[in-house]
Amino acid sequence: MRFNSEVLEDEISDDSFSRFEVNARFTLYDRLQASIIIPYSFNQMDGSHQKIKDHGIGDPSVLLSYRFFDKSSDDKLAINQTLLIGVGVKLPFGQFDKREEEEVINRNFQLGSGSIDYIMTVNHTLMFENIGLNSDLSLKLNSQNADDYTFGNQFTVSSNIFWVKEFTKLILVPIVGAYFEYGGIHKEGLVEQSNTGGEVFMSNTGLQLMWNKLTLNASYKIPICQRFNTDNIAMIKSENRVSVSVNYNF
Repeated sequence: MRFNSEVLEDEISDDSFSRFEVNARFTLYDRLQASIIIPYSFNQMDGSHQKIKDHGIGDPSVLLSYRFFDKSSDDKLAINQTLLIGVGVKLPFGQFDKREEEEVINRNFQLGSGSIDYIMTVNHTLMFENIGLNSDLSLKLNSQNADDYTFGNQFTVSSNIFWVKEFTKLILVPIVGAYFEYGGIHKEGLVEQSNTGGEVFMSNTGLQLMWNKLTLNASYKIPICQRFNTDNIAMIKSENRVSVSVNYNF
C-alpha cells in the first residue's frame, strides 16, 4: 500500500507501507474457530524534509468466529451458502512512539497504535454450481493509547464474484469485485487531528490457486475514487495495492 502526500510546493513525501502477516487458524469446537494474526511491517517515508525507514512486529490480533450456517439446498440447483461472524481484539505490541529529533513521527507511520482495539467481522459466501459471490465486512473500534491519542475507527467492506475451475490436481479461482475502506478522524485528547481519516473505493481483481493442502492468493486493487480529510495546504492520495498470501492446511 502506498500513499502520496504533498504539503505546499516545497514539501513532498512519498510513503510506502508493506505488511507481512502470519495467520494461524484453529477449529475449537464444531462451528467455532480461532484465528491469530501476527503482522510484520516495513514502512518507508521518503520526503523532502524527512527520510525514515522502520520495520518490526506490529499489533497482533486474536479473533473468534462462529459459523452460523453452512448448508446446501436439496434440489438440483445445488445452492450453497456459509455465514461466519467473528469478534476479536487487537493487542498493543508494536512500537507506537518512535521519535526523530525528540518528536513523535507521523502516527500512521508507527508499527503499532499503542491501544487495545475491538474487531467485528462478517463473511458470507453464496455459491451456485461453480460460480460464487463472497462478501466481507470488518469493523474496528479503536481506544485511546497511553499518549491520549486515538486512531479513528475503521470500516471496510468488499464483495467479489469468483469462478471455480477444477483441473486434475489444481483448482483455479479467478476473482473480480469491489472494495471500500473508511477511516475516522484521529484525536489527540479531544482535539481532532488534521490530515487524518477519509475513504477510498477500489476495484479488485485476484486469483486463487489451490493444490493439495497449499493455497496461493493474489489480489490487485486500483483506486476508483477517494476522499481524504485534508487541510488547505495538504493533499493525500492512495495508490494501487498488491496483496499476496500463501496458506497451508495442516
